[in-house]
Amino acid sequence: MGVSDDRDAPVPESLRRGTEFRGRRVAINSMTLLAGQVFFTMIGFITTPVVLSHVGLVEFGLWGLIMTTVGYITVVDPGFGDLVTRYGAQAHVRGDRTLGASICSLASLVWIGFGIVGLPVILWAIPAWIPYLHLHLGLAHVALEFFQWGYAYTVAGCLTAIMSSRLSAIGDQWLVTVIDAATRVIYAAVLVSMLLTGSKLSALVVASSVQLVVTYLVTVVFVSVRAGTPYGNPFRLQRNMIREMTRFGTWLQLGGVLELLTYNTDAVVISTFVSVGRNGTYQLAQKPAGLTTYFGFLAQSSMLSAISAAYTANEGLVAMRRMYTRGVRLVALLGCLIGGSLLGMAPVFLGFWLGGYQGGVPITDGAVCLTVAALLIGLPRLTAAATIMAMGRVGLGVRAQFAAFVVNLVLTVALVKPLGMVGVLLATVIAKLVATGYLLVRFHRLVDGSARDLLFSWMPKLLLAIGAGAGCARLVLLSLPDSVVHQRLPAFGALVLLGSVYATAFVLVIRVTRFFSGEDLTWFEEILPGPLARIVSSRTTRMVIGVSR
Repeated sequence: MGVSDDRDAPVPESLRRGTEFRGRRVAINSMTLLAGQVFFTMIGFITTPVVLSHVGLVEFGLWGLIMTTVGYITVVDPGFGDLVTRYGAQAHVRGDRTLGASICSLASLVWIGFGIVGLPVILWAIPAWIPYLHLHLGLAHVALEFFQWGYAYTVAGCLTAIMSSRLSAIGDQWLVTVIDAATRVIYAAVLVSMLLTGSKLSALVVASSVQLVVTYLVTVVFVSVRAGTPYGNPFRLQRNMIREMTRFGTWLQLGGVLELLTYNTDAVVISTFVSVGRNGTYQLAQKPAGLTTYFGFLAQSSMLSAISAAYTANEGLVAMRRMYTRGVRLVALLGCLIGGSLLGMAPVFLGFWLGGYQGGVPITDGAVCLTVAALLIGLPRLTAAATIMAMGRVGLGVRAQFAAFVVNLVLTVALVKPLGMVGVLLATVIAKLVATGYLLVRFHRLVDGSARDLLFSWMPKLLLAIGAGAGCARLVLLSLPDSVVHQRLPAFGALVLLGSVYATAFVLVIRVTRFFSGEDLTWFEEILPGPLARIVSSRTTRMVIGVSR
């Protein structure tokens, strides 16, 4: 009878809510996020050539500089979005619909305060800095107005992101992605229509503003329907809760500050000490190069939960080392596959993407390759950082970021004058190398592992694959006429040819060296989002890459 009673007993409400965050909901969120990221990338790559052809390289570089500079205010953010998501999720499981709203209000009020405090700096510093950008008089006046708009836009964007976290807190991350995708379509439509009527930077301003306003309003509506009142009374939060949230965000905030000062200052340095036009070249290089870590970050987010669960279950350092090695192999493979392709065929990719834009494709080729090199060097940090976070040792990552900051600052000052933009990018490459090396040394000690087992067991194979693929692609490129990169259709044909050569050489090396084992692929199937898991589990994938026993 007792067994029957237990089976017939109603499921506790808190347990039922807890299951909402797992199972099918996780699969939906993962697949929607993956599809959304691909869609966002496509929107960016389609609109960039249109913007460039209408505003020119200098104003394109100025736009990138504006958005980078005003974004510095985000260094004061202690992770409000994560706070709303974490504590809002806990409250949702308990059936409390007010805690998330109260935290959302507190975070929003603090952000408005940050915006007010920083406003005098913007009003004083930007006018004093603009003359050093060497813009013509009319553009300098426009730049001042757009800097002020960009500051307000950034603060409003942070308020919108906090509101979106209310949906993530109840497991509706998929809905956040859908809203983002829909509003980006609106952004693209407004942007292109205004550019075609002769607008330049103002088209970017209006399109971005429309997207942000629509995103905020739609998010508020969905929060009201699915999560309750959008905002609550922040004075109801208990002091111990505020202290706990403060501790939670301190290390993340410090790490974010160092990360921003190390890698997000290149645009400012290039614009000030080289030219705004060269910053336009740098901004163009960033878009394709950023794909190097694109899928790597998706894989990392999937692995974080698996590694955290293993650590919480006290599975030991052996499990940590095994999961790290498998994870870093996957992240590095995805990153190297994409990054290596850009190293091998950046000129024809840029020719196809930009349609032969007369803005200096050769120098952009060099900028892309240097940026890709920096991102490739940093790939092992992704999985190491996920493992460190799972083990509660976030401070190790902050120390690595501080080392990178010091190295990047010294080398940037030393190289920007003699080498210009290339010197700034070289400083970033070396800083990445120092940060990654430092973090891996400390990480290997933390998990009681050796570089031979955790790093050198797989890295030479990937370096060989990149060298073979990119080298073969560059050799074929040398046999093609120089004019192939100046027109979109010939560049596309060359891109298909070089892509086939690169993929064949890369996959051949992966297969010959037996990069993965069958156990590796089985684990990847368990932790990856649905679409990626199906690719990994397919018979074609196993046949192409081969597996070792």
